[in-house]
Amino acid sequence: MQSDRYLKVVLTVIAVCLVWICLRDVSFVETASAESDAMDVRIVDSTATLRVVIDGAPGAPRAVR
Repeated sequence: MQSDRYLKVVLTVIAVCLVWICLRDVSFVETASAESDAMDVRIVDSTATLRVVIDGAPGAPRAVR
């Protein structure tokens, strides 16, 4: 009776370890990454008007005032 319980515990530990070895490199959630063509937008407050400066936008001027 005691050896039966011991065998079940040992086999369960072996099974859990095998599952861990198989699943440790599997990614269930995709890694987030940013796009390479993101543009830098800075909002500048000057008294009553609001100025937006856009750097690196294709076809846009260097600064909008």
